[in-house]
Amino acid sequence: MTKQIINPDTVYESTQYGFSHAVKSDGVTTIHCAGQVAWDKDYNLVGGDDIAAQARHALANVKRVLEAAGAPQSTAPGQSLTAAISKAAAMSALV
Repeated sequence: MTKQIINPDTVYESTQYGFSHAVKSDGVTTIHCAGQVAWDKDYNLVGGDDIAAQARHALANVKRVLEAAGAPQSTAPGQSLTAAISKAAAMSALV
């Protein structure tokens, strides 16, 4: 089994903090994602004191990492990865 380290240019550089955003293995493809925060590519906090806005940005970072890892867009019949993340982001507005 080989592994591929995933650190997309669309999110902040994480290796200086001792982790990568994801690791993808081949064979039966598995992607292990690191936890995400509401930082933009330049380490700025997105959302200020608005926890829902922070959650939406953290979920957008997860989406960017999964896309960079080549994750399929379909997570379940009739549901796209984008829709699943959008639903989770909408739920964060309830916080």
